[in-house]
Amino acid sequence: MSHLYVSKKSLRFISQLSLFFYNISIRLYHLAIIIASSFNPKAKKWIIGRKGIFDQIKLTLKDNNSPIAWFHCASLGEFEQARPVIEKWKMSPLTGDHPKGWEDGKWKILLTFFSPSGYEVRKDYELADFVFYLPIDSKKNAERFVEIVQPKIVFFVKYEFWYHYLNTLKKNNIPVILFSAIFRTNQLFFKPHGGFYRKMLSFFQYIFVQDQISYDLLKNIGINNLTIAGDTRFDRVKTICDNKKEIPIVEQFKAGEKLLIIGSSWPEDMKILIPFINNFNKQLKIVIAPHEIGENEIEKLQSRLFHKVSEEDILHKINKGFNNKKRSLKWLQPTEGFNSPSVETTKDFTANIRKQILKVQEKTQKKHFRKETADCIRYSMLNKQNAAKYKVLIIDNIGMLSSLYQYADFAYIGGAFGLGLHNILEAATFGMPIFFGPNYKKFHEAVDLVASGAAFSIKNTKEFEKQFKANYENDELRANKASIARNYVLKNTGAAEKIFQITNDEVRMTRG
Repeated sequence: MSHLYVSKKSLRFISQLSLFFYNISIRLYHLAIIIASSFNPKAKKWIIGRKGIFDQIKLTLKDNNSPIAWFHCASLGEFEQARPVIEKWKMSPLTGDHPKGWEDGKWKILLTFFSPSGYEVRKDYELADFVFYLPIDSKKNAERFVEIVQPKIVFFVKYEFWYHYLNTLKKNNIPVILFSAIFRTNQLFFKPHGGFYRKMLSFFQYIFVQDQISYDLLKNIGINNLTIAGDTRFDRVKTICDNKKEIPIVEQFKAGEKLLIIGSSWPEDMKILIPFINNFNKQLKIVIAPHEIGENEIEKLQSRLFHKVSEEDILHKINKGFNNKKRSLKWLQPTEGFNSPSVETTKDFTANIRKQILKVQEKTQKKHFRKETADCIRYSMLNKQNAAKYKVLIIDNIGMLSSLYQYADFAYIGGAFGLGLHNILEAATFGMPIFFGPNYKKFHEAVDLVASGAAFSIKNTKEFEKQFKANYENDELRANKASIARNYVLKNTGAAEKIFQITNDEVRMTRG
């Protein structure tokens, strides 16, 4: 008995110690963001977005009389997983009796984000009635947030584990659902010293996992309210495919040629791909959608492509210079650079610009032109008159990549030369061979598609060129890979419907 008593006491001490370190880590993280906000724009948005957040929430919700379903997403990727479930929840009315004061049994959707990259892009999401940053996780913040919002059901997506929010919701008997979750053996939940983290899992009323491995891991530690539902991203990308938005100017750019889309690329990806782009001597159009679309990033990308400097490039820089109130052409520095006399009068301006354009084009042509040029233009400068003449199109906006894949014959997806592969399912649902870097083993769909032969992991330019040419030159082979990718997506849809049906039952049981 004494041994058992000591064991329980030790476990309680470890749990309290873990909570102490958890709270410290949250405060240190907050402090680090505050420091970083002085020089990092994303960190600054993180801080500014949370200023006066409780007053903002209270004011926004003061006249609400409808039940709230709260969805929390870390960032944009998790939002895409949440979206199919949000749509089903929003579009389906409450069934059965409901408390007095609920307006026609209709749900209101409250959406929160941890990261600015999610909030800034989706703060105007049409199916969400309220969108906020999630206040940082502390006991006081969690209790205050839940008291104001009064959610009837809560959904966390994939990896979100906030102790104080989960604990507060559990104490208030509010059902919390985790979906599209995926677990690995090396996570703290499954370590001998991971009791604090296992406790967080017990706060969820129901957990929907993506695969059998995750299911077995949770079962082995006594988590029983769970189901294998799959990944809701499959439902999302199928919806995108079924309701694709046509982009006629991209079709004009393609001009009937085969098209390679490079999606969510990082500099590490482009190191592999740029030698291929600059030397591929067959008909091929290329769309590059960089992960970072700042001016410096796009200019750096353009400078690495062997291309003729277009008038559009130069005029873009002219406009940029005027916005900075500069009255000299000395700041006009296209890819290869040039010098120019000052422009003092409006009369001389046009003539000097034209001379400068010719000079820059001549200089770059002499230095960089090969037999096959890679003429390049940004999407913001594309028009009907010039669309077909360019070989490379750089996407300088956010939000259109998923629709671009409908025009693609091949896709390269970035991130797998770094820490994480970006979404390959958006390309797979439209059907095409898919390429990416070597760091993909954590992504179940990538492993599956490589095993099926529809996707290819490459380590260098030579490997990419070999695999790409094999699919480029054999239309039957390419069509086969495309069919495998498309059918893989179709086979794995249905997670959102399963989650909705079970969670709707859960909230009916706890309604009161």
